Amino acid sequence: MTAPVIITLGLHPSEIARISEAVDLFFETHGLPDKERLQLTLALDELATNAISYGYPDGCSEPGAVRVRLSLDAGMVTAMLEDHGIPFNPLETPEPDTTLGIEERSIGGLGVHFVRALMDEVTYERDGTMNRLTLRKRVHPPG
Repeated sequence: MTAPVIITLGLHPSEIARISEAVDLFFETHGLPDKERLQLTLALDELATNAISYGYPDGCSEPGAVRVRLSLDAGMVTAMLEDHGIPFNPLETPEPDTTLGIEERSIGGLGVHFVRALMDEVTYERDGTMNRLTLRKRVHPPG
């Protein structure tokens, strides 16, 4: 197992860009492929945006309100996203009806749909006051 990379994000949407930077560096350092890097970045961006936008309706003074941890073990990248926001399990969100036209669909749900589709495994747990989402993605180094 590699040493984990941990980044902490504040509650401003501009913080989301730091996820992409961290994932890019992590994948580059370990010689991992672009396809999986882009998929993981998309999933983490979506989930962190939800946590920052909706997880703290009363605000938060904690500078590291959202934490992302990346690690690699035996060809599997694990990304753990933790926050102390309101309890929310995105995996309980119903699957959107993607057969409907855009005008007919209800708002929301597509981001979580993409997360489920792009990752090999997604789990959620509430640990005391913490939401913890764990994403796992199998990676195959190029070559």
